[in-house]
Amino acid sequence: MRRALVATGVVLLAGGCAGAAVPFPAEPRPGSVYHSLQKPDGEGPFPAVVLLHTCGGLQQHVLEWAQRLRAHEYVALVLDSFTPRGEKSVCVNWRVSLDEVVADAFAALEHLRTLPFVDGQRIGVMGFSYGAMATLRLTSASYRGSARCEGLAGVS
Repeated sequence: MRRALVATGVVLLAGGCAGAAVPFPAEPRPGSVYHSLQKPDGEGPFPAVVLLHTCGGLQQHVLEWAQRLRAHEYVALVLDSFTPRGEKSVCVNWRVSLDEVVADAFAALEHLRTLPFVDGQRIGVMGFSYGAMATLRLTSASYRGSARCEGLAGVS
């Protein structure tokens, strides 16, 4: 359906991952790593998905996916890993590393678990292109076992 490579992984967190270099705010705000949140109507708890953008930065198709997920009764948290680090695109320079994007994703997953309308046992990650590489990395048992991430309950 989309020309971008998409990878999806469901991550169940018991603890966390090494903190992101960029602070994760409690609420979405412009210019932060926490770009936006789409929540279905009702109290929940709802399953949730963290959306990771391409190497070209946050683009409209990611926001459209967030709306689609909301329409299917998912909470969708959109990350922007580049803007708070002063980048718009890293397609040719990789100035924001995959490890930084993964750390942002783990911070978002931890944040989602604190929200009363999110089912903390049903949180996934969906990435596009560069974000797909980060998604694959964070769902990798060998990556988590490399001491970068501690306290993971498992991946399904």
